[in-house]
Formats: sequence, C-alpha cells, structure tokens
Amino acid sequence: WMEPKGPTARDASQVDGGPSSVYACTLPNHRLLAEQLHELMALAQAGQQPLGLLLLGLDAAAVSVRRFLAASQHRMISAMQRLLGESDILVRLDDLDYAVLLAGACATEAQLIAASLLAVLQTYGAASAGTAVYPDDGADAAALIDCAGRRRASVRARAV
Repeated sequence: WMEPKGPTARDASQVDGGPSSVYACTLPNHRLLAEQLHELMALAQAGQQPLGLLLLGLDAAAVSVRRFLAASQHRMISAMQRLLGESDILVRLDDLDYAVLLAGACATEAQLIAASLLAVLQTYGAASAGTAVYPDDGADAAALIDCAGRRRASVRARAV
C-alpha cells in the first residue's frame, strides 16, 4: 500500500475545474447527495464562504476485480479520509464512485485535494475527477453536481 504524495503532487491532466470528524456514508443516488449539498450550501451562503464539490471514482472497465476486494476498498476510503479536513465530507455513491464536500474550499484548493484523492484511487486503476465550487460554478446543488459531472466526463473522454 502506497500513501499519496499530498496536495503538491498535482497532475492537471487528470483533474478538471479544480483522523477527524470526516465520515463516509452510502447514498443510494444523486438526489440524496443534492439534498445534503443543498443544506451545506445554505450554511456556506450564511457564512459567505465557498463550498467545493468533487465527483471522483474508478473507471469500471479498468478495475481488476481481484485488486478491488472489500478490504482494499476500506483501505482506499481510509486513505482518502486522511487527506480531508475536519469539516469535509466523503460520500460513497456506489462501489466505485464518491463525492467529497469541501467546506470553505476555493477552486484551487478543490483541484489540489482532487489530485491527492486521485493519487489514492489510481493505485487501484484508472480514475477521474471533476470539481465545482459554490457560488462560482452554480447557485444550487443540481448545477454544482452537473458541473462537476461534466468536468469528470470531459477528463474521461480525454483519457480514451
């Protein structure tokens, strides 16, 4: 198991856009992610602070089943959590996809964190990420999710 190098190891070709109370939870779909994001956006707006959203994950076609057993997934999630701050939230969307909510993160910070998280994911296979920041990239949860999703899709398309 190799630890990622940290936020200074940024690879711009793989990121587009930009032990604490961090927790991982499973949400059945993007609708519930949007609800959580909406709540955090209200807090960010009240405090006049940005809020970053990362959508990232492994590309299913590139993941070897033998390399990605449940124990590996637990190590991967733990490694990602160590890279996040106390107020950041790691959300497991499904077996290969994650969202990260970054309180107070500007676009540059979101991109650096995304690059660090990608370093973790890439030890298991091809991975991609897209970032969006409130309020710059959207005024509501749906717009942020769409923006980050489009940026991630753009990265995937360039990798093919």
